[in-house]
Amino acid sequence: WGSSVWKNNRFYVELWRTYSPAWQAMKSELAGKQIDSVSVVFVGDGPVRNFSGILDYGVHALAFVGDLLGKLPEVWDSLTTFQGGRSMWTGTTRIEGTSVRVESGNAADRPQMRVSVSADGKLYEWLEDGGVQGFAMDDMEQVRCNRTLALRAICRAFLNGEPSNTLQLSIDGIRVLQGIL
Repeated sequence: WGSSVWKNNRFYVELWRTYSPAWQAMKSELAGKQIDSVSVVFVGDGPVRNFSGILDYGVHALAFVGDLLGKLPEVWDSLTTFQGGRSMWTGTTRIEGTSVRVESGNAADRPQMRVSVSADGKLYEWLEDGGVQGFAMDDMEQVRCNRTLALRAICRAFLNGEPSNTLQLSIDGIRVLQGIL
């Protein structure tokens, strides 16, 4: 499932997870609500790369923020990075009144992919574990699906010529991450 590509000295990340039925259901549920906070943890335990693992994992993490809030932060209040073939990054900031925390990289003890959102006094969570994605609201599962459905959805959208923001999210995410590395 290679999701990162170097091409002409540019780095692109395929953001198929934003097409997950579980993510789409969570976004629909949050539409029009006042979002108080967003926390994204998108980490893995490898692989060792010849570039910072933050440039792969981090773009996925930021894509959820951008897809949900419509923009990415330019300035981070606190920032922690570790460099090398395995690296981690944690940043916090605010986007128009919404508290944002992002943790990403490839130096975690175990993989974890989770988006937690607090809105209107409820907790909304998207997660991926072992290729299964889910959306829960106040710990009650709403949608559960295999990642194959997300891959089919992005392919169907591409073949149907549907508008997509994934390329822009990838470009913006790389720009933000290159600014902090």
